[in-house]
Amino acid sequence: MENIIFGIIAVFLVVLVLKILKVSVAVIWKFFWNGVIGLVLLFLVNTLGQGIGLNIEMNVINSLIAGVFGIPGIILLLLV
Repeated sequence: MENIIFGIIAVFLVVLVLKILKVSVAVIWKFFWNGVIGLVLLFLVNTLGQGIGLNIEMNVINSLIAGVFGIPGIILLLLV
């Protein structure tokens, strides 16, 4: 129950900040979908690279890096 309340408060605060900053919804959707694509790319790299020891932690920052920069972002994460 606490997680649901925390989630509702977090969404409310994000909407409030976006209204204050007047950020376009299209920009937010672009970052969201880039993050989802990055998460899928990270999953594929972790699944296919498991046999040779490639592993990238799956979190929000890494998925956004992979989503925004694409394959060069994945290579960057592998090098770090």
